Amino acid sequence: MKTFSITCIICLFGVSCAAQVFQFIAEDALNNPPSDSRSVNFVDVNSDGLDDLFISNGSEGGAPDFLYLNQEGNQLSLQEDQPFYLNVKPSVGATFADADNDGDLDASVASWYGVTNGFYLNDGTGQFISPTGTPLNQTNSYSESSAWGDFNRDGWLDLFVTNSGGADRSNSLYQQTQAGSFEPQPSINWSLPNNYSRSVSWIDYDSDDDLDLYVTNENAQPNELYINQGDDTFIRAENLPILENTGSTITHSWGDIDNDGDVDLFLGNAGYFQPQANKLFRNLGNGEFELVANSVLSNLSQCTFGSAFGDIDNDADLDLVLTSGYCTPDKLGAQLFLNDGNGNFALADSDYWPDLPQVCSYGTAMGDLNNDGFLDIAVAHCKNNSASPAPPNSILLNTPNDNNWLKVKLIGNTSNRSAIGARVEMVALINEAPVFQQRRVSAQTGYAGQNSLTVHFGLAEEATGVWLIIVWPDGKIQQVNNLEINQTVTIEESEPVSTTASNYSLDRVAISPNPVYGRGTGLSVFQQDEQSLPEFEVRIFDGTGKVVFEKHFDGTTQSDINLSWPYARTPNGSYFVQIWDRQKLFRVFPILKVD
Repeated sequence: MKTFSITCIICLFGVSCAAQVFQFIAEDALNNPPSDSRSVNFVDVNSDGLDDLFISNGSEGGAPDFLYLNQEGNQLSLQEDQPFYLNVKPSVGATFADADNDGDLDASVASWYGVTNGFYLNDGTGQFISPTGTPLNQTNSYSESSAWGDFNRDGWLDLFVTNSGGADRSNSLYQQTQAGSFEPQPSINWSLPNNYSRSVSWIDYDSDDDLDLYVTNENAQPNELYINQGDDTFIRAENLPILENTGSTITHSWGDIDNDGDVDLFLGNAGYFQPQANKLFRNLGNGEFELVANSVLSNLSQCTFGSAFGDIDNDADLDLVLTSGYCTPDKLGAQLFLNDGNGNFALADSDYWPDLPQVCSYGTAMGDLNNDGFLDIAVAHCKNNSASPAPPNSILLNTPNDNNWLKVKLIGNTSNRSAIGARVEMVALINEAPVFQQRRVSAQTGYAGQNSLTVHFGLAEEATGVWLIIVWPDGKIQQVNNLEINQTVTIEESEPVSTTASNYSLDRVAISPNPVYGRGTGLSVFQQDEQSLPEFEVRIFDGTGKVVFEKHFDGTTQSDINLSWPYARTPNGSYFVQIWDRQKLFRVFPILKVD
C-alpha cells in the first residue's frame, strides 16, 4: 500500500503557490507504478463520507487500475489488494453506483483490445470481488465506456456499454431485473450500423422524469439521442443540432450553464493528432437546442478527450474543465474555463490554474477530497504515443475563498440506492435575489470521468433561505426547507408530499412556454399526466426577489390553466414562478420573458 498526503501542497514548474486557486499535491504515489491512465472517478467506496479516487489504466498489454482510499481527508492510499489492481486489463472508462442496492458502490470498468469488461461488487468495506456468471464480465470487447441508469424506474440500475472496435461494434444495454441478475436487451437497436461509439450518459434532457440516453460517435458519424417513452421503449431522435457530427465526438457533459432550469450540452471533439472544434449547445427548454456559436468553447480547436462541469469557485454557476490528448505538443494538457453566470465562459488565467504538464491528458472529474466545500480536480494522463514515457497523473486541491456552499448526498429507497437519475433543484437568496440551480445525480459526467455522487452547489458570499426540491428517479418529489449553508446534508427518500393518484397533486406540474414572449399566448400551468389541477397559488418574482404577480386558483377539472399574467407590460428578463399547494411551497420554475 502506497500513501501520499493531500495536505502537503507543493508547486511545480516554478509557479508561485500564493497566487493560485488550484495547487498540485504531492504526487509521488501516483508516479509508482507508472501509468498510461484513462478514467477518473470520485467515489466513496467505503461509505465513510469521504470521496475516494479511482483511476483506470489502458496499456495494450494491460495494467493495474488504481483505487486510492481517502483516509481522514488528508491521505490517499493506493490499494494493491483490489481486483482492479490484480486483474490486469487494458481499461478505459469506469462507472460506479450501488448496483445491488445494498448500501455500497459497485463498479463496471470497460476494457479494450478484445478483453472482457470488468464488473466488481463491493463487500461493504470498500473491498471488491469479481463475480462469476454475469454477462457484464463475459463478453470479449473493445469497450470505451459504460454508465449506470434506471431507465424503467423499477429501482434496479441497468448498464449501457459503448464499443468502438472489433468485428461487432454494437453497443449493449443490460437490464437488471433483480439484484445481480442482468439480461442483455438485443431487441433494441442501440447503435446505427458500424458506429464507433465513445461516451455515453443517461440524462433526463427533457425533464419529463425518465432517463433518456445520449451516445457520442467518432469518424463524423452522427451522435445519438434515444428518448425514453416511459413504457420501456425508446425512439431515436432526429434532426437535432446536437446529433450532427462533422468530426469525432469523444466526450460530452451536461449541465445547466445559465441556471434557467434545463440542461445544456458541451461536446468535445478530437481527431487523432488533428485538432477539431468543440461545440457548446444551449437547451431552449422545448426539446430544441441551439449552438452557442460565439462561445469560446465552440471556437476552441484541440484534441478534447475529457470534460467535467462543476462550480469550482462557489459563485453559483458551473465552470468547465477540459483535457486534450493524442495531439501536437502545443495542444496537450488540461484547461479551466470560468462561467460568468450567464453561460459565457473565459479561459482561467494563472490566478486560478497552475501550469499543468504539457502531456497527453484523458479523463477528468471533480470531488471534494478534504471536505472543505470546494471542488478538487483530478486529471488522468496518458502516453501520447508508444515511445512516450508514462506521465504521473495530476491532482489539484482547491483553495477555499469566502463563498458559501452546500453539498447533498441522496439515499434512495424505492428508487435505486445511489439515486442515479435524481434531479436536485435549489433556490437560495443570493445578495437578496432568488437564484435557481439544479444538479443531476449521474454515474458518468464526461468520457472516462465521474464526478462525486454527492452533488455540490456554490452559493457565493451572501446566501440565505436555501431550500431544495428533489425529484427522485421513481418520480416522487420531496422538499427540504430552510437549510443551513456550508454543510453536507444527507437526504433519504421519503414518501411524497402528495401521491400521483390524488387530485391534489402537483408532482407532474409544468409551465409553458419558456421563454414567454410578449406577443405570445401567455403563460400556462399544466399537469403532464393530464390529471386535474388542484387548488393552488402562484407567485412570480423578478430577479431582485420582488413579487410581480400572484393569484389563487381553485381546484378545477382542467389539466391546464392560463395564469393571465400581464406579461406584455412586464419588462424583459429572468423571473421565477413559485407554485404552492395547500400553503406549502412545492415547485419553482425559472423562466425568461422576451419580446
